[in-house]
Amino acid sequence: MAHIFSAILTLIAFSLAIFAAFSFTRRKKSPVALSLAWLLAALAIYAGAYAGEIISTSLGRMLIWNTIEYLGISFIPALWILFTAQYYNARWIQYKRLVGILLSISALTLIAVLTDPVFHLRYTSAWVRTDGLFPVLGFTRGPFYWSHSAFTLLSFTVGTILLTRIMFTSSRFFARQQLFMLAGTCLPWINYWFYLAGFTPWGIDTIPFSLFLSAVCFGISIFGFKLLTVIPMARGVIFETMSDGVIVLDVHGRIVDFNKAGAALFPELTPSSFSGNIQQVLSRYEPLCKEVSSEEESEFLLISGETDSRRYYQCRISFIFGRGKTQIGKIILLKDNTDSTLLLEKLRELATIDPLTRLFNRRHFIEQAAKQITQHARTTRPLSLLIIDLDHFKQINDAFGHLMGDEVLRTLAGILASELRGVDIAARFGGEEFICLLPETDSQEAYTTAERMRQAIRKTCISFPGAPDISISASFGVCCKQKIEENEKIDTLIGRADVALYRAKETGRNKSILYIPGMESPGPETMPRDNGISQGLSQGISQGIVP
Repeated sequence: MAHIFSAILTLIAFSLAIFAAFSFTRRKKSPVALSLAWLLAALAIYAGAYAGEIISTSLGRMLIWNTIEYLGISFIPALWILFTAQYYNARWIQYKRLVGILLSISALTLIAVLTDPVFHLRYTSAWVRTDGLFPVLGFTRGPFYWSHSAFTLLSFTVGTILLTRIMFTSSRFFARQQLFMLAGTCLPWINYWFYLAGFTPWGIDTIPFSLFLSAVCFGISIFGFKLLTVIPMARGVIFETMSDGVIVLDVHGRIVDFNKAGAALFPELTPSSFSGNIQQVLSRYEPLCKEVSSEEESEFLLISGETDSRRYYQCRISFIFGRGKTQIGKIILLKDNTDSTLLLEKLRELATIDPLTRLFNRRHFIEQAAKQITQHARTTRPLSLLIIDLDHFKQINDAFGHLMGDEVLRTLAGILASELRGVDIAARFGGEEFICLLPETDSQEAYTTAERMRQAIRKTCISFPGAPDISISASFGVCCKQKIEENEKIDTLIGRADVALYRAKETGRNKSILYIPGMESPGPETMPRDNGISQGLSQGISQGIVP
């Protein structure tokens, strides 16, 4: 029977040694692999030496093997604490002085064992017990035996407490992993109490067997669960403190984990959301659900919230792979890009929008007009252009100040925007001059639009604090090109509309003129385009333009 027990322990020791070597090779991939390797090595020494003790029949040989056992036994408590604390990611494990104290306690135990024949600090007496299935070592426990037992129980207790805390603080995603870890630390803790109380049969030390089962549980927990390749409490420190939102899904699209930032972004993410399908839990976020259902990785901009509280998130969906490159889930990463997005929008606005009128500026209008010309060159659809110039704007500025002038420009811009279609392009072309591009609009439609705008402007009365109410008018030059050529330039359309505007100005203002070929030739009544603008305010009043 002794040889059967010895063979089993030898097999356990050999398995533990292989497992220790494997853990050592994984030290760069798993944060706790190195501490686990040292713990397994100590257990292997313990189990292997105990195998030799069991098949020994003399007290001297038993004591020799027992002393070899303590090369591993002495360091098991310290290594147990280091391993579980590192797995828990406890901050205090980073203090080298504390680690040194733990290892020093183990070293003192080993010294007591080596000097036991002289000082008898471990066993006050020892003998061979023959009352069981086979001879075993009997002994009377000394002071260092009890101190080591207390240290061992303390280490098992610390490990159990730490892993129990992980069980209650980590998500359900790590539940099975934590069950194996908790079982691994509870088994030797319970077994050790039974051994100290003398409940183990025939004085046989059953602790190596329970420690072997613990090692199996630890191995399954650390190396068997590959998802995210992070231990739960490291996940708690990194995952939960990330400013970016993270959601983890399984292959069926069910939510298995998320961090605080993710829950802050999506109020729908609550503890009850675990195991729920993301398509149902976050159903109101259609762009996200659409990308999640895709079979490809993706990156897109997700907009959340109303206009005043809108947030912009750069969202990336990536696959999670397990063994054999098999997809086992997806991870959704949401980075808050609100500040940078708003800054880019502001810069884009400054580059395209006139700050006073909120219409496009000249440069952006030229760019958009060039695109429209390219599109129209592929079709037979007409393209029209309007140039609008405020009448007597200089007199308004001189009489009422530039603040009133700015208000007049804003009012005119608002009228133009309200009268145009969504496809039309309006811009402030410079000073008091505005320009509008009307895609797919013939000359009659363009002229009608210009007249509608002109009449709306003429009917407008502008109020401004500290100044009398005034009415304004504008002149319109209209140009239409029935068929756009491939090499057509926007400058050509602008030049023709400008000619028509010039004719509207010289024939009395407050009117719309449609360009016709030959209009460039000056007539007998032609005068400089700005003639009349510099005349006195009284003339403007007499014409009814300003009160």
